[in-house]
Amino acid sequence: MNESQKEKQKELLSEGSGWDCYMFARDVPGADIQALQARVLEIGTGCDCYRFAINIHSADVDVDALIDKAERLQRSAWELHD
Repeated sequence: MNESQKEKQKELLSEGSGWDCYMFARDVPGADIQALQARVLEIGTGCDCYRFAINIHSADVDVDALIDKAERLQRSAWELHD
């Protein structure tokens, strides 16, 4: 990663949305996938978690945790409509 990308990643890890973290992980070679995944798990939507799980191909990605959060958020959304 170049210096500009490193600064952007630092910003995303403290203030970025789940979507922004997912897109950065997807598009920037050398991105810190583990840190970005942790941010997505912390603040991301179910869709962010699902996209990260299925599209970020890294041996270290915790697909189960991402899918679990996506499913929990989906169930919560359905419960609000009942």
